Amino acid sequence: MKTLHIRIILLTILITTLAYSAFTTYQLIIIQERNKILMDYIISQTDLPIALIGDMANDISYLLNINASRTLVNTKLHFYLVNIRTLTYSSMMLYESTMDEKYMYMRTAMKNLESFLLTVINSQDTNKYLRNNMDKIKEISSIIKNLATIEDITLVKAKKLLELTNSLKA
Repeated sequence: MKTLHIRIILLTILITTLAYSAFTTYQLIIIQERNKILMDYIISQTDLPIALIGDMANDISYLLNINASRTLVNTKLHFYLVNIRTLTYSSMMLYESTMDEKYMYMRTAMKNLESFLLTVINSQDTNKYLRNNMDKIKEISSIIKNLATIEDITLVKAKKLLELTNSLKA
């Protein structure tokens, strides 16, 4: 009789453990599916900002060549700032989700680019600073232009972007 009670108790513990294990596995699958949906959404939000920032050097170069007003140049730079922030935040969210360091390099590079543009916008020598950094801006735009989405950034390209944005001088 005593062994029957022990068997029943052990069987109850086994069934409870299996049920809990199945429940936690199901919850993990649900969380992973939600994370995948969120990551896909974040990635999809980067295609337009990437395309626009990829054309940034051409636009700035054109504005400088036609000697556009400071107001017009600053307006265009503000437009780029909005798109750069999208890439900054997207990179950070992707880094937090994946812990892939390419996204942290990308985030820091975009933060540097944002800081540079803000400094340029707030200076009296906007055109001068843009002209002095045009080669770097062209390289930055070129790297970004070759991406379809932020997911396409490689660690090598992200490090190169960081190097370039660190060297911008205002």
